[in-house]
Amino acid sequence: MWLFSSTTYETGGERYWRDCLRFAYDFPVGNSTKDWPDKPQRLREVVENFTLLARGLAMELLWLLCEGMGLPLDYFEGDLRGGYVTLDINHYPPCPNPSITLGLPPHCDRYLIAILLPGRVPGLEVVYRGRLDQG
Repeated sequence: MWLFSSTTYETGGERYWRDCLRFAYDFPVGNSTKDWPDKPQRLREVVENFTLLARGLAMELLWLLCEGMGLPLDYFEGDLRGGYVTLDINHYPPCPNPSITLGLPPHCDRYLIAILLPGRVPGLEVVYRGRLDQG
């Protein structure tokens, strides 16, 4: 588990503006959480429940994609019963001068499927085949 802020990372005068709490652990959740803090007391339980629900949603979406493409429903499953999970909880604090911030740099999420929960701040941009889609 890491807590970090990128508000101090500068690139040519502009800053990436994000605070992040990152959980990285094995699935199913087991001994990989033994180094997590004892407080809050329900941390492990809540993260484990969230992971089960999010993975269930991801698997359901993959099954629907398979059905829509005429593939066997287990086409994407392989060995997805276990593995490594990264859970990022991001916060984008207000900036006194938004003209100097970038949010996050352009990047690629290297996952089979990424589930993003939108916040109240718009700004997600997705480039697909060279075209920009602002969500």
